[in-house]
Amino acid sequence: MHSYPQRIPKKHQLGTLIGFPDPIWLRELDIDAVHKLAVSCISTDAFKDAEIAPFAYGAFHRLYCISSNLTAAQYLMRVTLPTDPFYKTESEVATMEYVRRHSLMPVPVVIAYSSSASNELGFEWILMEKVDGVPLIDVWDVMSFDSKVNLTVEFAGFMKQLQACRFPMFGNLNFTKVWNQAGYTPILSKHDPVADVINTDIGVDGEFVVGRMPRTRHLSHSTSTDYYSEVDEKLAEDGVEVLNTFSNLEQVIPRIFSSTDVSEDVKVLWHDDLSGMNILVDPVSHKLTGVFDWESVSIVPAWETEGGVPYFLRGIDVLSEPPPSNSLDVNEESLVEIRKDWEKVLLRRKYAEIAGALFDAGSLSDTRVQLKQKFSRQLSTFEDGWKGTRYWLKHQFGNSIIAIRGLSVRTGI
Repeated sequence: MHSYPQRIPKKHQLGTLIGFPDPIWLRELDIDAVHKLAVSCISTDAFKDAEIAPFAYGAFHRLYCISSNLTAAQYLMRVTLPTDPFYKTESEVATMEYVRRHSLMPVPVVIAYSSSASNELGFEWILMEKVDGVPLIDVWDVMSFDSKVNLTVEFAGFMKQLQACRFPMFGNLNFTKVWNQAGYTPILSKHDPVADVINTDIGVDGEFVVGRMPRTRHLSHSTSTDYYSEVDEKLAEDGVEVLNTFSNLEQVIPRIFSSTDVSEDVKVLWHDDLSGMNILVDPVSHKLTGVFDWESVSIVPAWETEGGVPYFLRGIDVLSEPPPSNSLDVNEESLVEIRKDWEKVLLRRKYAEIAGALFDAGSLSDTRVQLKQKFSRQLSTFEDGWKGTRYWLKHQFGNSIIAIRGLSVRTGI
């Protein structure tokens, strides 16, 4: 079930979060209505007398568990506030389906969903099969190193499958049936150097399209609009300076990015929050059972992936192995965290051995990649930290860019 994009209903929309609409729960959900809707979507008699119980509450989500005494199967009904109406739900469901088709990564099976709040609940929702397991973060510290290695190898194999997928553009996956609403624009050129390896199910003739998340089009500093943003209002106070800084940021794009893709610009589907909270494992065997939180997962350039390392494996790069715990004159307490970081160093090496590199780092300058990453950070923090961006531009490029009366001109480039 899907619909055209809608504005955030005023009954949900209060406040802002880093410039984006930040709706809050103004009323509690009718759990009987949630139960009735969920059961109507489950095509089995075993759930005619199903029970429903709250499962988890988040800032923007309410999860309910649907179970029955007649079967071990369970379902999760997730009801969500309209943080990004239509687009987030549509893209999340499409992304999970894409991952299921193109890898063995264990992701929840979606039974039904609504990307519109125009239903009996008054909210968008997703009904999916419940996956057994416990969050990795709950068992990581008690897992043996061998178990961590096995999990890392398994995870790296799944990620390698996804990394083999190639895409024609950056953005978010959507089903082809909503290509127009999702902002998909077909590539007309027939000379795409990666056209022969792009997945055939991407495009209007396939199952999926790559669209954009257009919520920034709706941001406004006017309180009379549904997409009013306090951050926009604050930016408007500094008007000309803000516009100058952003214009200067635009001016340096050709100095950072080339007109043609280079190796680190390869387009990959990347989950940027593969943390211990979003990975489920068997509590005994510690084998991977599920990966969650696919909302807003995007196709990004490889240089944006922090080296292609999943979040749960990131840590400090310890340069050498710390002494064993039975060494003499060793402050054991001070070495506990160092050993944990060293352990992750070894796991990252194993992960890289299996998954491989996302791009050929040996053929490029580290400075080029770092500059792209710094530019991306300036964009992501601009609304709250535009003055920091102004300082970065001056520090990085000196006086080669000068802003005059709201206009930017380049000098000496």
